[in-house]
Amino acid sequence: MRPNVRRFHHRHADELFSYLQNMENTTSVRALSDTAEIQLNQNAKTVIDGFQFTSSAFRQAAQIIGPGLSKLLPDVAGTVDLDDERTQLVDGPYAIRLWNELVDLRFPLFSRFRVIRNDQNKTIEGFVSHKHQYLDNLALYREVSALLDSQQPDVKMYAAILVGRRFSVWFRKETPIFSLPVDGAIWPFYSGYYFTNGEATGMSVRGTIAIFTPKGVCLGAYRKYGQRVTHIGRDFMARLGEMFSCVLQGELPLDKLQQGAQNLLTSSLGFDVDWNKEQRKERSKKISHSLGLLGVQKNLATEIVDIALAAGRYQGIETQSWSQVNQLYAARTSLDLLIPLLWMARKVDMIRREKLEQAAFDVLMGRLLL
Repeated sequence: MRPNVRRFHHRHADELFSYLQNMENTTSVRALSDTAEIQLNQNAKTVIDGFQFTSSAFRQAAQIIGPGLSKLLPDVAGTVDLDDERTQLVDGPYAIRLWNELVDLRFPLFSRFRVIRNDQNKTIEGFVSHKHQYLDNLALYREVSALLDSQQPDVKMYAAILVGRRFSVWFRKETPIFSLPVDGAIWPFYSGYYFTNGEATGMSVRGTIAIFTPKGVCLGAYRKYGQRVTHIGRDFMARLGEMFSCVLQGELPLDKLQQGAQNLLTSSLGFDVDWNKEQRKERSKKISHSLGLLGVQKNLATEIVDIALAAGRYQGIETQSWSQVNQLYAARTSLDLLIPLLWMARKVDMIRREKLEQAAFDVLMGRLLL
């Protein structure tokens, strides 16, 4: 069962609060006492109570039992894409029997964990260790909202997304911090904040500054503009409070951001009108490598550069004839790279999205080595 994905816009802040409240009311976090609580019947539901694993919770449970099991069992059951040869080698009932036998054998390993369940939807949504300091998503949202209401009332919830139990929320200032003329239009840039928490994954609570552009969000690096707070330790709540203070009271590098945004229009990607195909190829590799230095995954960096050269900031619009490739490439600027970077960020999972949006912040600040 894949994790549920819910998105909320700033017009639906009340709906977000209600949804998080309902999640808290229907969530239980407790120790396992019987193997049948996670063993499966032939309908792939737990023997006791008939709960169903989410995909992420199943991976967690399989990893607790033993390395590689999270890949082996779906392969044997035929619940993942298989090539023609392997489709003849699947046996769903056997995969369930194997799972149940392994649970019997290795159930003591679960003594160090608590199970997170949605008692309304009857789903098992994750496991956390007994040392884990549980923070529900509603508590995070309430705390940040209250702090902003008292300290920065002009900053409001802008958007939020829930992927299973992973919660990400963006807050944005109501008025722009500066504006920039781009292609005959005025682009407003807003400041704000980003926070994320994983109830069921053990992922650290994180927060940082955010810059909102007309084409997407740029995130400051956690190590410089924010903090990460692990869920381990009795001082968890104290460290959480320190993180909120660090993020909300941090100094925004406004001058550098504004200058960097202006430079996006004039900073060339470095192509020359007289280059041949090999020279263009080498330059593309250099830009991809520079994105990699900012934390962009190699294959994504290559695709982003390809889009930047072909379409630039004109996403979805046919701009020029490809018969004039050199002129097209030579005209590309850093803005033509930033926009495909932000576009790609919204297409990938949340872990990679954060990395791409942090790379976008570095591009905005002029840190891309061209």
